[in-house]
Amino acid sequence: MFAYHAWNIHGGEKPKGARLIQQLFLNFLGSFVGWVMLWIVLPNLIKSVGSPSLEKFTATDILLIIVAFIGITGYLPAALVRLAMNLKDFIKLPTQNP
Repeated sequence: MFAYHAWNIHGGEKPKGARLIQQLFLNFLGSFVGWVMLWIVLPNLIKSVGSPSLEKFTATDILLIIVAFIGITGYLPAALVRLAMNLKDFIKLPTQNP
């Protein structure tokens, strides 16, 4: 139900047709991925909190926490689109003449 009214957050108009389906799908999928990433990293996080050293806590866990946060807050689809656009621009840079 929350994803169905997501466009109201910023005062936008309700999308119609294919745009509505796309928004519902992207919002649901982004949130789902975020919750799955949190579920994957949660056991290591719980083990690391009680121990004096963080040797079982790796860089992968930090990456999963970041992806989980971005996904749960709803910014994962937009972040992936921005990442893809930046990578495209980054790949074009070396091929351009100075």
